Amino acid sequence: MLIDLDYTLQPIVILKKDGTKQIICYELLLRSLKDMKVPLELLKLVSMSEQVNTLFLRWKRDVLRQVIKKHSGSQICINLTSQQLSYRSTWKFLADFKFVKEHILIEITEDKTPMLGKKIHTQLSALRHLGYGIVLDDIGYGQNTYELIKENITKVVSLKISLLKLTDMSLSTKLLFVRAWKAYATAHGVSLVVEGIEDANVATKVAKIGCLQQGYYWCA
Repeated sequence: MLIDLDYTLQPIVILKKDGTKQIICYELLLRSLKDMKVPLELLKLVSMSEQVNTLFLRWKRDVLRQVIKKHSGSQICINLTSQQLSYRSTWKFLADFKFVKEHILIEITEDKTPMLGKKIHTQLSALRHLGYGIVLDDIGYGQNTYELIKENITKVVSLKISLLKLTDMSLSTKLLFVRAWKAYATAHGVSLVVEGIEDANVATKVAKIGCLQQGYYWCA
């Protein structure tokens, strides 16, 4: 299954007043060679098995080394789930890259099965201890609730909100959510990335709020 695995780099940008973009960092996203979609089946296996996670991280280790070498002046954001952070192989992977930790951001992806007790809090503290910058993805969904964010805001460098998750509402209503989270992020000294930017109109409106942006529109 790893033979069919590929990756793409999606830029996270800030739209300047003159209309030009500045790339802040890149997110390393997995893709299947068969259809260039997210390999959901593989990711499910990775979360369920330490053995599969170990094999997957061997592949990802090689990819990340290549990406860091090619984009040495940029930070690379990689995704990990809370379940992966319960595996020794994940911490071995993170320890191996500690010497270039300033080039790497760890994005904790939304998990539909919330972690019990203080496990996630301990994991975030351990990541900080290693010196990695932490990003919480899809805020407001799965385990990445307001409560979790409030209790760990001092451990993170960035929050992400996805417009694609805010279904069945107008753009103006979606932007109200963005403004609220932007105010919260600013008050705590962290950045807010808005995902799901798909056209120039949305990009312009999000830029006026002062957020970083990510989406297919910026991949063209």
